[in-house]
Formats: sequence, structure tokens, C-alpha cells
Amino acid sequence: MSALPSKETRKIVVSHSTKSENTSLIKRIQERQTEELVFAVCGPLGSGTSKVAKTIMHIIASEKYNYTPHYINRSFAANTHSFSKTQ
Repeated sequence: MSALPSKETRKIVVSHSTKSENTSLIKRIQERQTEELVFAVCGPLGSGTSKVAKTIMHIIASEKYNYTPHYINRSFAANTHSFSKTQ
């Protein structure tokens, strides 16, 4: 059984935005821009995700991009932000 409706019951909705709506959206997006980048690398144990993450860090820290990367792994985040049960 398919999660999609049959071809006969599917409806296609087409949105026709006005130029002022598009300009407003572009302005809102531009106002939210920051210089922060977030890269998330995930995969099974032993698949090389740490190596990929460290390679990305070296690339963005290079003189070409000049960012200051911060490496946060899952175990650090879990230990730092975990809650303990009190009895």
C-alpha cells in the first residue's frame, strides 16, 4: 500500500506570488543572514565521520575561508547537557 494518494486523487496546488510578496520574502531572508555555518556529520561507528568532520574543520579554518571552527561530538554534547535523575 502506497503512502501517496492515487494519481486520480492527487491535487496539484500552484502558488502565484506577486512581486511584492517575493520582495518581502527576500528581505526577510536577508535580515536573518548571519556569518555562522553549521555542519553536521553523522554515520555508524567506524564509518569515518570523525575524519570527515575534522577535514571540514581544516578546510573552513584555512586562509581561504578564515572561520574559527568548533568541534562538538555527540558524547560531549550528551555529557554536557544530560540531566540526572534524583531520587
